[in-house]
Formats: sequence, C-alpha cells, structure tokens
Amino acid sequence: MGQLSEGTSHFRWRRSYFALLLLLLFGMGKMWQVWNSQIPEEGAAGSSTAPVITWNDLRELNVETGAASPRLQSANGRRVRVAGYMVPLDDDAFEVTQFLLVPWAGACIHTPPPPPNQMIWVKTRAGVRVPAALFQVFWIEGVLMISNAESPYGMAGYEFVAERVTRQRAE
Repeated sequence: MGQLSEGTSHFRWRRSYFALLLLLLFGMGKMWQVWNSQIPEEGAAGSSTAPVITWNDLRELNVETGAASPRLQSANGRRVRVAGYMVPLDDDAFEVTQFLLVPWAGACIHTPPPPPNQMIWVKTRAGVRVPAALFQVFWIEGVLMISNAESPYGMAGYEFVAERVTRQRAE
C-alpha cells in the first residue's frame, strides 16, 4: 500500500509539473502575440517610394576587394528598403535596437554565418526598440552604407540606419 501511495504521489507531482509547463507555454504564447502585434505590418506592394534592394543586389559586393556593382554603389548612403530575417544583437530577448538582417531564417545562430555581403547590421534610428521575431520577414527602410562591421555572429558587409521596421503581412 505504501508503494502505491508513493507512486500515486509521484504521478500527481508529474501531472502538476506538466500543468505548470502548459500554463507557462500558453502564457509565453500570449506574450508573443502581444509583442508580435506591436510590429506594424507591411502590405504586399508596400507603401514606400524608397527603392528596393534585393539580396541578389547585395551579393554584388566583392567581400575581398570591396568592389561594388553600379546599382549597389548608387544605393550606398541612400534611403532604400530591404526585406529579410532578424537576428537580434541586444541582450533583451523581446525588444531590440540593433540586429542583423539576413536572407534566411536562423542564419548565424547554429550554422556558419553567411558571407559579409549577405549580412546587414541594422541600428534603429534614435534607439527606437522594436519587438524581436526570428522567423518572420521584416522590411527595413532607411540609409544603407557599404561598411564592414564585426558582429558577434561574423562580419557584416553593410550597416543600415533603420527609420522604419515593419513585418511582412502573411499572404
């Protein structure tokens, strides 16, 4: 009888821990929804007149010589838009003032980093904090600069002062 009582007690504790874990995960999911809802959404066509720079354009920077294509040279120091995935650089897990923008989700985290011409170090204008989200596409708009910047995840070939950060709306 004593063994049955101990086993039952152990089972109750396991069930309690499982219930607590579910509540914690549910709470985190709700918190994620709140943070996620604070990021403005970008429509498919967008609402900006800034020219779009693609990852193919950014690849045209020779990382060894620093030579850039004419299109990339014309974007240097100008207001442009780029879409990509966020890799947070701030310690706060929920809001960031700086992050890397990369062409695919999860780049830099558990794999070798992309080459410098595929990483942009983004700093928000005036330290504005934006909610962090790893697996969503973001549009950033602001001034792009061809510049080597050493990040914790590798060398970035570009720096970007973001005036606007928006999440791409799911189609």
